[in-house]
Amino acid sequence: MQEFNAKVVFPDKINDGDVEVVNIQYDLEFLDVQVSILATQEVLTLRFDMTEGFRVLDERDLHNWWQVITMKDGWCFKVESGGWLSQESSRTDFMIGSLEYYKEFLIIGLDTCVSVIAQKEPVILEGT
Repeated sequence: MQEFNAKVVFPDKINDGDVEVVNIQYDLEFLDVQVSILATQEVLTLRFDMTEGFRVLDERDLHNWWQVITMKDGWCFKVESGGWLSQESSRTDFMIGSLEYYKEFLIIGLDTCVSVIAQKEPVILEGT
């Protein structure tokens, strides 16, 4: 398996404190992941367009990744290697594994983490 590596998507939001995933909505067109920045009580909605799949796991189930990234590094990452997409791509029946335009993103919260496979980086919706 590849070594896990990821880079921050929203570097301007790194020092905002601990984050918790508070809501997830999927309607076949968009995936919206709402996070709360606990120190400021700010709630942000990240919108993913062209989502192929997503999974929600407790942070303890991603223990190996915390040796590479922590919430001090950020809370939304583009996974470069060794993540869920890499794991699924080892299956011969996983069709999107060979398509380079699909990328993996990871949103980490204190308890809940969301992995997303999508064609585009998320955007933060205005007014959220």
